[in-house]
Amino acid sequence: MNKKKVLQILVPALIIVVIAGLYIQKNFLSQSNDVQLSGTSMPLSPEYDLDEWLSQGKPVFIEFGTDS
Repeated sequence: MNKKKVLQILVPALIIVVIAGLYIQKNFLSQSNDVQLSGTSMPLSPEYDLDEWLSQGKPVFIEFGTDS
């Protein structure tokens, strides 16, 4: 077989294999949709220590708006 005919067979086959691999990886190998949180979330109650949160060096977002 000449080189051109081999490339005409291998290139589409390689593209199909790559597409199939991406499909399998996306749909079957990444089944864990559970997000692991660090557990240091801001409490929902109004009682919290802002100085403690600022001392940890993490970014703190303070919203002064209303719920409407």
